[in-house]
Amino acid sequence: MLLKGKKVLVTGGERGIGRKIALTAAEEGADVIVTGILEAEMAETTKMVQALGVKAYMAKMDITNYEEAEKTIQNLAGQTGGIDVLVNNAGIFQEAFFVDMTPAQWHKTVSVDLDGVYNVTHAAIPYLMESKGSVISISSVDAFQGCVGYAHYAACKAAIVGLSRTLAKELGGSVRFNCVAPGIIQTDMTKDRIERDLDTYLAKLPVGRVGLPEDIANAVVFLASDRASNITGQVIHCNGGMYFG
Repeated sequence: MLLKGKKVLVTGGERGIGRKIALTAAEEGADVIVTGILEAEMAETTKMVQALGVKAYMAKMDITNYEEAEKTIQNLAGQTGGIDVLVNNAGIFQEAFFVDMTPAQWHKTVSVDLDGVYNVTHAAIPYLMESKGSVISISSVDAFQGCVGYAHYAACKAAIVGLSRTLAKELGGSVRFNCVAPGIIQTDMTKDRIERDLDTYLAKLPVGRVGLPEDIANAVVFLASDRASNITGQVIHCNGGMYFG
């Protein structure tokens, strides 16, 4: 088991990619901490994790609020005895063409997709340094090739890469930082976009299919494991060949 004995905190673990990351980590022996804002969905993920024979914890956490993130993570670390892996997965994905984008739309996306990563990572750093742990943040192919109608989202996902690479240097002796960059993944968040543009996407995918949540979860679990102990400051492009970077 790749993660046996590790405690893994997943933001946005209620559904989609986050849920699959939580379950895959549990299958590999990790105790899993599920955070998010949708309590019913979090509870369901937690039950699914427990059914795999490991410990599961859950906590409602608004990642846009630093004080709440700090307090929640402090409480969780007290319950679990520490944190070995942080997965920054929570995010929003809302279409808005730049010329029509309101300041409110811009700041809403930034508050979740970028500020949220800062808030949770900064709050968790003391525990990750103690455990010599690992942070895996979910970026996007859009950070590298842009995405019409999603300038705010692409900007945040690019910033996450810059943050991770900088922290990999600042904290290289204590914590590893890496990113996974999905392409188009079949989730509730992308369902409408896939249905609308499926033929266009398939034409860009050498593997001949859209991605699945388990594709991302498998990459995350590898980066979190000791098999990746010499990997930091990197981006795994898990996007079916949509981008060669």
